[in-house]
Amino acid sequence: MDKEPVKIDCETKEVWRNKKTGQTYNSEEEARFDLTAKEGDIVKDVTVTISNEGLELLERVMNQK
Repeated sequence: MDKEPVKIDCETKEVWRNKKTGQTYNSEEEARFDLTAKEGDIVKDVTVTISNEGLELLERVMNQK
């Protein structure tokens, strides 16, 4: 029987950005409506914020052999 996966408390935030102009968009749909952007100009930045409890749990999991 396999162990249950460890769940780490975290929050993710996605922001779409035009690499050439620096303009940011709140959703992928909003970025698609930028008619001045060429293919490859729009990128998605993802920020992951882990709580202190999540960091402690991650540390314990990483130190297991």
